[in-house]
Amino acid sequence: MDRRLRASPLWLGLLALGGLLAGHLVSYFVVAPDAHERAELLAHTGHAHGGLLGTLALAATFAAVIGLFMQRVRSSGERGSRAGVAALLWVVQTTGFVLLETWERGHGIPGVAELLHEPAFLIGLVAQLAVALAATALVLLIRATADALRRLLAPRARSSAAITFSFETVVRARDSVARAAWNLRGPPSRACP
Repeated sequence: MDRRLRASPLWLGLLALGGLLAGHLVSYFVVAPDAHERAELLAHTGHAHGGLLGTLALAATFAAVIGLFMQRVRSSGERGSRAGVAALLWVVQTTGFVLLETWERGHGIPGVAELLHEPAFLIGLVAQLAVALAATALVLLIRATADALRRLLAPRARSSAAITFSFETVVRARDSVARAAWNLRGPPSRACP
């Protein structure tokens, strides 16, 4: 298997990590639009690490975008399934979101049932789907941009009718003109270049 194709899950995984944390932030912004209320809610639910996770999400997304772009520029342009990318991102993000929320609140996996009664958790599940779809659109944009760049930079095939000028071609043409100008009667009537 091509090494570039094996790298793809890494970039999609980083993109899913960024999407997971973006969906997480969106859910708390929707539930508590007021900054003070949101800060209280986050503190009450064990979200003291918000700044670190935001930085991590931004770095992961940035690395994923660059990695996906470079991988696509170097690839042969093979197609991947849009539905497959969206499903993969959604499953990874949603699973990560559930695990993150249970860890933050100290519930553990058995406490997931308790989370089903909290608006931030339910909105977060929906936000993961929306962010996964947005990330899929980003992947498609990256693919299209990389494909356009690869086509732009690809060497173009020369047609057989194309005229190519080189130093040797010019010299050969000059010499053939000079030889043709001489005949048995004498030098040409005008000087050859």
